[in-house]
Order: sequence, then C-alpha cells, then structure tokens
Amino acid sequence: MFVILGAVGLASALQAAVAGAVARRFDFHAAVALVLLAAAWALGHSGLPGWCALGGALLVEAMRRIAPMSAARRWDSSEAVDPPRATEPDAVSGSPPDAPDPAAAGADSAGGVSAEGAAADSPPPLSTIVLLSDMWQLAPNVLVASLRRCGERGARLEPHGDHAGVARVSIGPVQLQIEYVSGPVGGPVLEEAAAQSWEWGEALETARRHVARIVVSSSLTAYTGTGDASRECVLRLHCRMHQALAEFAPVVAILWPGAGRLLPPVRAGLLASEKRGFALAAATAVNFRTFPPEPGVVEGFVCDSIGLDALGLSDLQLESPSEPDESATRDLYALAQWQFDTAGVPLDEMPWPSPAGRWRLRGGTPLFGRSRRVMVMAPPPSADPDAPVDSVSEG
Repeated sequence: MFVILGAVGLASALQAAVAGAVARRFDFHAAVALVLLAAAWALGHSGLPGWCALGGALLVEAMRRIAPMSAARRWDSSEAVDPPRATEPDAVSGSPPDAPDPAAAGADSAGGVSAEGAAADSPPPLSTIVLLSDMWQLAPNVLVASLRRCGERGARLEPHGDHAGVARVSIGPVQLQIEYVSGPVGGPVLEEAAAQSWEWGEALETARRHVARIVVSSSLTAYTGTGDASRECVLRLHCRMHQALAEFAPVVAILWPGAGRLLPPVRAGLLASEKRGFALAAATAVNFRTFPPEPGVVEGFVCDSIGLDALGLSDLQLESPSEPDESATRDLYALAQWQFDTAGVPLDEMPWPSPAGRWRLRGGTPLFGRSRRVMVMAPPPSADPDAPVDSVSEG
C-alpha cells in the first residue's frame, strides 16, 4: 500500500512539475509534494514518520488539485449567477456575434494605404478560441488571479453587467473579452485548421474531443509600433490568457481562427515568452501556405499568407507557373514581417524588395481562403510572365 500510494503521488507531482516547467512557471505545491515523497522514501514504511511524510505529500497534491475549483465555486456562489447562456459565434472566425468582420476593416483600398492611414482606423478585434473537453463555468476573479500569476500583473477585472459566462479584463490599453460558449466548433473549421497545423500530428484527433469553448477577443483604439498597444503585445496577451485558462480549465487545444491553426495548450507559456515579435506572429496568428495547381481553379502554384488581415494588415499572394524557389517564399515572408514590424501597409505598384526589387505589388483577390484584403506579388511588366519565379532577374 505504501508503494502504491507513493507511486500515485509521485506521478501526479511529476506531471504538475513538468507542466510548470514547460510553461516556465514554478509549481510550489508540486515541489513540496516531491520533497515529502523523497522524505517518505528515505524513512520507509516501517515507522510512523515515513507514513506521515507520505500522507503530507498526498494532502499537498489534493490541495493543489482542488484549490482552483473551490475558488471558482466561492466566486460563483457569491455572485449568484445563472448558468452560462449558449451563444453561437461565427462558425469560421470564432468571434462573438457582435464582433465586426476582421476582413472588413481597412478593406476600403485594395491597392493599399500608407502606414499613417492604416493606423487612423480602429483595428479589427482579434479573436482566439480555447477548446474545452468538458462543460465549465467561468470564474472571473480566479481567471484574473491566474493571469497575474502568469506575468500580467496589471490585469484588472472590469464590470460586465448581468451577462453570465462573460468577463472583461483590461491590461493597459487593451480590452479583453472572455466568453464561455457551450457546444463545439464546426467540424470543417477544425479539419481545415488541423490540415495547416503540421507541427502537431494529433491536432484533429485532440480537438474533436472538445464539447465547449471560450472565445477570447481583444480590442484597442489603435495599434502602435512598440509598447503595450503593439501587435506583438496583443498576441502575447492572448498567449498569456490561454496559459492562465489552462491552469484551471479543461483545455485541450487552442484555435487561432484567423490563421487556421491549432496549438496544444502546453505551448501557450512558451509562446508568451517568445522575444522575437514576428516569430511569435508566425507561430500563432499568421500562417504561410503553398497550394499546387488545381485544374479549373488555378493553373500554377500559389503561395500566400493568411491572418495578417486579422491584425489590420494586408495578406500576401504569389502566383507562379512552376513551384516557387526558396528566395521567392523568403521575399513573401520578409514582406509580411516588414508590415508587422513597421505597422505599414504596402502601396500599389510598390517594388519589393525596395528600391528595385524583383516584384511589383498590386491589389488582388484571394484565390484560397476567406474574402480578405490581399496584395499580389507579381514580376514587373518587363519580365516574361510565363517564366518561373526563380528565373526572374532582380531589378
């Protein structure tokens, strides 16, 4: 019995310690439990001290597991809220019903606008979806406490009226709305996202286990190049919120609907600590894709980005009669990074790379994915339109 109880306690404490290490946070209860288990092993089962150490370790593990749930029950009973209402967000974007279409923002000029013009309009809300394996009840004060533990010390809970299952949190200039929604995301949305989540082979199988979801939406007056209102900061806040929810909610996957990407919850803490701004974007909100020719749809290869539109920028598209070489895809990636880093939107007929690059930019229509603002990267008029992109000379 001593060995069985010790093994169970050890497995539980090790799991918590490993999860904390992956999320880059220290789990105090797991550390105490491991120390007590080591003491119990050293003292053995023949005397009372060994059993006391084992009992203490199991008690600490029990406290670690029930503390978030008991806190949630205290909050919910004190507020006397009704069960969360079932609302249905948009099936594709995952945004709440009253959220504007991200693709509509800034779509007034397919040819592109200057960075100053883009910053003048309020950016579209950015939404992410946290998939849950079980029904759940939102406890706003527990969520804020967890968010602060994850590093967002300035998180503040805002009044939200009588809306059950909804919480509003402000962090500097950014407003976050967290809404619990019963029921799963549509199957085709998950299948498309899983197909683009190459780094996670079990994405679709895991995501299909969810029965409810939490929609996290961020909004602010305007993006800035750096600081608390930058795109990088907003993406990091979403990752912190995912990390905080995973501490006490049955999270199985994170869906970034703008990019069509599924991520395991254990990556939230790692991504929140990513120091390179565009590397964070390319691992979360922005995806890069390549499509082979499809008879009757597109005659050549297509490389594009998806998700920049949800950040108030222009997505990119490159067409080629043959498979684009590495330099072509690198140019597309670099243009996406230039937009993200400078908060600028490319202009029509702009050369890339500047000042006399191999591409000219023009407004176009996306060949794949949702309707959104797209800038097409095309060879200059003097180049042979039928030549593969790797043979177009620079300048």
